[in-house]
Amino acid sequence: MLFFVLAASNDRSHLKALAELASMLGDKNRLKQLLDARKVSEVESVIAEGEKQL
Repeated sequence: MLFFVLAASNDRSHLKALAELASMLGDKNRLKQLLDARKVSEVESVIAEGEKQL
């Protein structure tokens, strides 16, 4: 199970973050990496790689 919390300073940045997250989670390989992650550092690494590809 994955659980995300978004915090943003305004509506636009919140929607942008939500869209980016949806894009990352739409990638089946990335989703599997997130589900398989056992450490916070692994989750951070997967997300950082996903951000580079946006």
